[in-house]
Amino acid sequence: MDQVEHVSVHSDTQPYPVLALYTRARSHLAAVAVAVDAWREARAQPEFDGWRVVRVRAIRIGAEAKAEGHGDWAG
Repeated sequence: MDQVEHVSVHSDTQPYPVLALYTRARSHLAAVAVAVDAWREARAQPEFDGWRVVRVRAIRIGAEAKAEGHGDWAG
């Protein structure tokens, strides 16, 4: 169940590049664990040499967020 659904790399964004990970997970902590594992794997690739984590942002979307009254997006 807990897995990466989609990865999007934006290497030309300012002030720093962005690696967006879209996960499907049972909980916030599970989503974080999936994202951390994916980042560790990505860092081993030469194209990510020199990249470091500057900011992390988690947004929940879908039916659960709507049920909690947050519309389509919930932070």
